[in-house]
Amino acid sequence: MLLDISKIGKILKEQNRLLSVEFNTQIPLKIEVKKEINPITYLIKLGNKEIETKSFIPLKVGNRYLANVIEKKGKITIQNLKPYPKLLELRKTASNKRNRIYKRENFRTSK
Repeated sequence: MLLDISKIGKILKEQNRLLSVEFNTQIPLKIEVKKEINPITYLIKLGNKEIETKSFIPLKVGNRYLANVIEKKGKITIQNLKPYPKLLELRKTASNKRNRIYKRENFRTSK
């Protein structure tokens, strides 16, 4: 019985480790607003995780932002929220187009 309890404790500790999110606080992270739950609560995508957060600054669903993210005592604080620069969106679009053209050219020359 005592062994079962210690096994459960180890499993819970490992589960918490796997569910924890680590952020690089030195660089801004991309945040995407997925859903507005109520006027101050939002579902956002932060990295590969979707989390629920509160914001007193109105956010638009579908918009992307850059922000500094700090985690203290299990609470995530988002600071310096700025709209995601259009230049980065254009760069990503251009890169995707370039990759499609490259694949198409390789496909033609391989025949």
